[in-house]
Amino acid sequence: MQYADLFLAQLGDTGMHQQEIEAVFDGKLCWEGSGPVIPHPLVVIAFTNRSGSNHLAELMRSTGRVAGLGEALNADTVARRCEAWGVETFPGYFTELAERHRVPFGVKASWDQLLMLLRCRIPEMHEGGLRVVHIRRRDVVGQAISREIAWQTGKWTSLTPVETQVTPRYDADRITRQVAAVVREDALFPMIFEAFGLAVTEVTYEALVSHPAETLRHVMQEIGQPCPDWQPSETRLAKQADATNDAFRAAYREVLAAACRGHDRDDPAEG
Repeated sequence: MQYADLFLAQLGDTGMHQQEIEAVFDGKLCWEGSGPVIPHPLVVIAFTNRSGSNHLAELMRSTGRVAGLGEALNADTVARRCEAWGVETFPGYFTELAERHRVPFGVKASWDQLLMLLRCRIPEMHEGGLRVVHIRRRDVVGQAISREIAWQTGKWTSLTPVETQVTPRYDADRITRQVAAVVREDALFPMIFEAFGLAVTEVTYEALVSHPAETLRHVMQEIGQPCPDWQPSETRLAKQADATNDAFRAAYREVLAAACRGHDRDDPAEG
């Protein structure tokens, strides 16, 4: 249990995006007002990479009741937009985003990006605070394999352009590290939700795929944007998993089975 304190201490870390955004605004990150100035809640999809967040975002946008829900908290995106818009503070970024949309605006947030929003009092700018939707995959191994393939190929969605086609290479150690990262990152979210008393709508990628209409209508109802008549239509994003994912899974299953048996033992009767 010597790592328990380190796990908790990670909640005090400052993520890469916060560090870079602090540099962009020369430290002008925190909302210093006394009340909300944006007449909508801020919708947040809490996610880990390859959890189905982009698919969820596309379906939510298709209702016409929420906008955005992309990587608006990535430091490079914040810097590029604010330079173009003449925005000089992080809170001003959210004011500008709200003014550019008629409906509530949403963002995707990793655990450290969510902490950045909370530390900077951005929810207090919004009437109604945050509306958080936490998406996760029950199939952690499948998610880890998908993450590893995306890291190697650079193709994070079916629409992501890549200059050079890369054939992914199977690496059991790298997949194991991806599994550990998924588990760790997703475990940090409930601790953040508890720390700040956040009401959160939980959704799984598997439910979203198998029952899209029912699941999406539930999500929208929970965030205060009901769409009882909404029905799914064809999405722009396509499923990326293919025979490569299946081959990696088959090979990695053997690694897991060996680990569960106690690795390679000369005499199975020993122990």
